[in-house]
Amino acid sequence: MQIRPRNREQDDRYIYRMVYEELLPYANAARPDTRISRAEISRRLQQGTVWVIAPGRKGKPAGFISFFRRDRDLHIDMLAVDRHFQSRGLGGKLMEAAEQYGMERGCQAVKLFVDEPNPLAQQFYFRRGYTVSEYYPSYRCFLLNKHL
Repeated sequence: MQIRPRNREQDDRYIYRMVYEELLPYANAARPDTRISRAEISRRLQQGTVWVIAPGRKGKPAGFISFFRRDRDLHIDMLAVDRHFQSRGLGGKLMEAAEQYGMERGCQAVKLFVDEPNPLAQQFYFRRGYTVSEYYPSYRCFLLNKHL
């Protein structure tokens, strides 16, 4: 598996599916009124950098990460791994690559949100050194932070 930049024509249908299958259920569990359109996903993907992890340049993505830099912080917007490829270290490789990107560009911290009803994702981030910096009860989500 290799990490490569997103190719919209080739990758987006898989990315959309991962958002709907791997991310949205937790957002809906936290906030049942959550709705996200394809246009909203597209907008979020366009506002930052998106990498996929796939078997080769033309392979079907097994996971993706979307992130952007603001001042001295790297913000992880979305990270998902297809359920058939979970627990194989792919999410960790995507996070390591994004963190390295941030360090090379002078970022001092990485920030991300994780839904309260997603304890596996919380443990994933805690194992990588992330800590809770805030909790938003009305959204039922945590803001996690890691110093680089």
